Amino acid sequence: GKKMSNFVECVESTDPFLQSNIFSDWKQDYTQLSCGAFKGGVLRRSVGNVQVFREWMNQSIEQKAAANEDVTLIGVKLHKSTSSFQNRELTESSLFFLPAGDESRFNAAGQSDLIGVTVDSSFLDSLSFDLYGVSAQSLTNDNPVIRCASEQVSMFASLLLNSLCSAIRSPKSMEANYSIEQLPEDLVVTALQALKGSNSKVGSRP
Repeated sequence: GKKMSNFVECVESTDPFLQSNIFSDWKQDYTQLSCGAFKGGVLRRSVGNVQVFREWMNQSIEQKAAANEDVTLIGVKLHKSTSSFQNRELTESSLFFLPAGDESRFNAAGQSDLIGVTVDSSFLDSLSFDLYGVSAQSLTNDNPVIRCASEQVSMFASLLLNSLCSAIRSPKSMEANYSIEQLPEDLVVTALQALKGSNSKVGSRP
């Protein structure tokens, strides 16, 4: 099988174009809508078949992105400013969800700070079927922005933040079998639980 990738990197940029190229496996196009010097960055960690990332920018931005064909994105915003994903408002207690191969549109009225995970769709769905008997996308009812219980969203965000911080503080922890075996599953299950909680009707449809 594939060698498990396991790395962490932090890239800062002073230009929206450079920022848009940090994720080499995504096609992205960023347009700065506000005046002033741009500062942004991405911190990301790859572990097994998930990649955890945090992306921040200090200006109002319109961001278009297309994921590669076999990866699903699930994320949450940390910033307070108004922003939207697929033209739907993002709140602190909503998750945004981008199915594999879809194109996304993210707009932020001010500075933005997003945290999320991209995960192999087959891994995501196998866990979702194991837990709930349906695909992950069914849990979203095909909505790109899903309002969840805020404590479940906070749990997901903390897990994401911790997995980034621990990798930076002690790179050795990244080599631990726990992190390679268990972390991808913990992250995905936490996201699925939040999605499921937003929609307890799943499974009972005729």
